[in-house]
Order: sequence, then C-alpha cells, then structure tokens
Amino acid sequence: MKMLKRFVAVSMALMMVLGATACSKGNSSSQPAASDKNTKEPVTIEFWNGWTGPDAEMLKKLVKEYNEKNTDGVTVKMDIMEFSSLTEKLAAALASNTNPQLHLGFAQGEYTIEQQYIPIDGVFEKTNLKKTDFDQDILKNCYYNGHLYGLPFQITSEYLFWNKDLFKKAGLDPDKAPATWEDLLQYSKKIDALGDNIIGGGFSFNDGIAIGSIIQDYGGNVVGADGASYKSVLTDPMYLTANKQAIDLVQRFTHQNKKNISTTKTESSFLAGRCGMMIAGSWELAGCKKNKLNYGISLMPSGPKGGFQTAWPVSMCVMKNTTGRKLEACYSFLNYWNNNLENKIAGNGNSPAFQWTQQQGYQPYLLSVANDTKLTSDKDYQVTSSYIKHYQNYYPATFWNAYLLSTQILQPIGENVGNDKMTVDQALEASKNDLDKMITQMKQTEKTGATASSSK
Repeated sequence: MKMLKRFVAVSMALMMVLGATACSKGNSSSQPAASDKNTKEPVTIEFWNGWTGPDAEMLKKLVKEYNEKNTDGVTVKMDIMEFSSLTEKLAAALASNTNPQLHLGFAQGEYTIEQQYIPIDGVFEKTNLKKTDFDQDILKNCYYNGHLYGLPFQITSEYLFWNKDLFKKAGLDPDKAPATWEDLLQYSKKIDALGDNIIGGGFSFNDGIAIGSIIQDYGGNVVGADGASYKSVLTDPMYLTANKQAIDLVQRFTHQNKKNISTTKTESSFLAGRCGMMIAGSWELAGCKKNKLNYGISLMPSGPKGGFQTAWPVSMCVMKNTTGRKLEACYSFLNYWNNNLENKIAGNGNSPAFQWTQQQGYQPYLLSVANDTKLTSDKDYQVTSSYIKHYQNYYPATFWNAYLLSTQILQPIGENVGNDKMTVDQALEASKNDLDKMITQMKQTEKTGATASSSK
C-alpha cells in the first residue's frame, strides 16, 4: 500500500462516500430493545470498511476471533473492499436502506450531520466499557451536539523517517533528524547529490496533513471561527504572509528535485533503501523493520513559530436502521474491541485496541494501552506517542469537514504549486474560494440535518 493510501486516498474516498446524497435519513434510536439475556438469539451484523492493506489481515484475524469466541450469539460479517467500490456500494446501500450496521469513518462528519450514523449514547451503560479509560480529548472527537456517534478506532499522526546509512553517506549526522523544514530541504539536497538514482525525499507535496502542519509552523492558519461561524483565513491579512512562506517552501521543495512530485516513488524508494527521508504515519514502522532498514523516526520538523502535529481520529460508527438485537450486537463488538480492562475474549490488557497499537503502530486512545509497559519501553513508541504534546489542528475543533479540508483545499494547493500550474498567491486564492464554498455547503447541510431531526 502506498504512502498516501492512509491519508489522502482514505480521506478522499471517505469524502466521496460521505458526500453522496442519501435518499432517506436514519433512525436515531440509540438504545437496544429489551431482550432476554438468556435467549441471545443468533444475529448477524455487517461491518464495511476500506482497510485493504497489510492491516486488513489483522482486522480479519480479530473479527474471526470475536466470531468464534463471543457468547452473545453474534456473527460479524465483514466486507473489506477497495475504496472505489466502497464509494458506490455504500452510497447505494444508504439510499435503499440496506446499509451495514458498522462502518469505519469520522464521527464528526457529514454522515453524522445527515443522520446516516446514529447516536450510541447507551454504549457505556450496555457494556463493560469504562468511559474513564478513554482519553477524553480524543473521545471528544466522537461527539456531536452532545451525543456520542462512535468510538475511536485509530488515531493517526505523521512522522519523519530517515535512512541513517544514506545520511552518513551524505555527510549528515545519522542520529539527528532535520530540526526545521528548511533543514529538511537542505538535507534532501545533499542526499540527492549522491546520485545513483538515490533521492533525498521528505514529504509528499500534496499531503494535506503535512501542508497544514507547515502552515501552522510558519504562523499561518486555514480556518478561523467567527462566533458560531467558520471563515477561510488563507488570504486573510493576518495570516497571508505566513501562509505564503509555508507554500513557498512546498514549491521550493518540488523545484529542488522533480522526483519530489511523485506521490508513489517516495515510499517504495524509502523501503528499498534508496530514499533518504519520508513523512508518513507510524504504520511504516512495520515496513522499515521487515526490510531491515537502519532507520530513525522523529516528530515532523518545526518552523519559525514551532512544531505542531496534526492527528486524525477514525471511529467505529453505527449506521442508521440499526435497532434492537442488531444494536445489541454492535455494542457487543465495540465492547470486545475497546475493553482492555475486562476482555473475556482477547484477555485483559490484550484487547484489539492494544494489539492495533502494538502491531500496527497507531497511537493509543485508551489510557490502559497508553501506559502499558510493553509499549512504553519501546523507543519508537516513545516517539510516536509524544505527538500528543504537540497536537494542534489547523481548524477549529468543531469543524466537522476536516477530511475534506485536507483533500479538497490543502492538497490542491500543493498540486498547483508543485506542478507549476499556479503561483503561490494564485493557489492560495483558488483554495480560499473553494473553502468559502465548502463552508456555505456545510451550513446548508447542518440546516437540512437539523430540519430532518426536528421532524421526527
């Protein structure tokens, strides 16, 4: 799986799915119907997602374990498909009310606004899950208008990986990452000079998350809040100079070596030992170890105003038309996945949430996982888990179109300046106009969702 599969491709696919207009709104009931706990009649629920890469095998293994060992009479029928297929299939299913019960997406997103996800406020009462074991800042991303619309599945931030052997060959300190974005450009240039089809690398020019972090590091901003309303500040006089400096750096990076505008070459070259640096999620740790690379990992570089880490929360959400016994079944699976304290299937301290962090490299959202000595003693984990100390997003916490902000607003900026389609000023102006349209559409969606809710 290529580097942007997890960020840009995943977000873009979810954007396409979530942006599809559904023909009908969902049932917002969040409480299972009363049932005889001793009966536990067999029930099957569907779980759709687009996790098709190496993590798919682990996901299949964990679902299989649940199906074989749970005593709640539940079978989870999981359908993993490429996002292009998921886009079409899920849109059609929502329109015909034949949608799955469980889905991996964004709890603060358009599905929630349009009531395609339903509240699961009863999950802590109906299961053995302890709300106090969840990191409250992360759990906050699962609430909208005071209701819980999912539980965390994975938290993803980005990091700088570097090849220590190539650093040494280029005369760089193999144990020291570039401290600033300007340093990254200089390090990349020195590694480019090695020749022999070796590239310096760095970040993907159209990685919206990296661009958002660079903008913040230079003192810029993307979305501002004016009371209860949002506004684009990409060309606001208060932030324009800083935003231009940040995007100028992106453009200089692509001009430095035209190979830096290849979105697929960086990852494959890095894992083959022929690229000096790449910025990606912590899932790349598995590939680094598998390929026996002499690598280093650090937080992303800093800018004149500091170093900020963006993190993306993906949630396991329950979809509309899920009531009664099927909602009970969803709660049972959510309990299996997130119960790290009293897990009768996976074992205490060995929940799927723990395994996902330990084996896949994603950041923990359960306190019992975050403090597990099997993780805290690992040097890589000490780096990846430290993102929370520098966590700051380039949009207000309540801005629920964050994934579209990355793929529709920031990504095009990098593409336009990287491919010399626009100047820095033109790219910022074009994305500012697109962001204005997005905010207007968000207001209309919120109004439509509120109207549908009040009519129930």
